[in-house]
Amino acid sequence: MNGELRGLYCTNCHNANAQAWYKADDLKTPQQPGAAETLRDDSLAEIAKTVSGSDDVAAYAAYSLDPKVKGEGDPLVAYYAEHEPAALPEVGEGVTYADASAGSDWWLAAGEPHCADCHVAPFVESMGGGYFPIDQKGKYSLYRYSKAHADLACQSCHESIHGLYSVYDGGADDTTKLQAQQFSPDGDYSGPVTCAACHAVGAHGVPVQLADTDYYDDYWAAVILMHRMRGKDHTLKLDELVGKYPYADSAAVVKAALAP
Repeated sequence: MNGELRGLYCTNCHNANAQAWYKADDLKTPQQPGAAETLRDDSLAEIAKTVSGSDDVAAYAAYSLDPKVKGEGDPLVAYYAEHEPAALPEVGEGVTYADASAGSDWWLAAGEPHCADCHVAPFVESMGGGYFPIDQKGKYSLYRYSKAHADLACQSCHESIHGLYSVYDGGADDTTKLQAQQFSPDGDYSGPVTCAACHAVGAHGVPVQLADTDYYDDYWAAVILMHRMRGKDHTLKLDELVGKYPYADSAAVVKAALAP
């Protein structure tokens, strides 16, 4: 640990809350903010009340959001011991993922943690249903089965879920860092692979394909656009693409993210 605690622990993602959110999701267009029936938009107090039936937010957080080995009530062990496998709505009422996988819902499971557990649209997984029973309609797909613009896997630019870019100097994962630098135009940047790794870009780092749009002078709005593009969006003509994903909407997401 280099003498200090940093980063995420496994249980910050793998916890009871991830399963609770997954079960409550009824998604329509997951790349659009607010276009879902979900607990993810609720306050922590509302989530605690819905999931645990208790108004004790601190107790809920300790058990479901940040479980510890040998913590009060031994939440981590209890979670694994008492876990109820996610349902398979496409199969029928009462059928669980464990019934289909023989894996007790822990390996390739639909209810594993998701980017959407912490991130807001469009920085979330694609709609599920394409890899049944690993993912479900109306739910987020798993990160490793999600694809964005040009039908590229999210992992193409961000690496695998357990080795995500960016990586820091002095970290343990030198291989991931070198992979990021390999595709970095300047050979130094070790964050997510940028547009310039695959595209000719303009002065602001935006692909020249967007030269006649407002996106061309706004790199971060272009990043929003890239994450909103799913499925066959990359086959749309330019005017159709920016009509479907207006610059003003993408710029608003950037502005909201930068707001104090």
